[in-house]
Amino acid sequence: MLTKSFFEPRENETIGDVAYRRIKSDIIRGYLKPGEKLKIDALKERYAVGVSTVREILTRLWVEQLIHAEGQRGFEVAGRVTGGSARRGGPAIVAGNTGAAPIHRRR
Repeated sequence: MLTKSFFEPRENETIGDVAYRRIKSDIIRGYLKPGEKLKIDALKERYAVGVSTVREILTRLWVEQLIHAEGQRGFEVAGRVTGGSARRGGPAIVAGNTGAAPIHRRR
């Protein structure tokens, strides 16, 4: 039996949800490297979603500690924690330690 693609919308799911799964997968698989800047315009084009959707996705990923904020400089993929990197504007993780990220469910 064929199953739906991981990147196709599931029942009651938005295009933003699919884009979130794709970006998260790209971070976990290393396609988006630790320390890489996440530019809103580039993400918008790459994942075919709007600016507000990209911002929402970045917030979700920040909460899950997969990315961190760089003050007024935007977001970057989280990497190995070094002296003070967790103090630069958001949480950070040790590379590859994504299993401890909180699970967020819709209500």
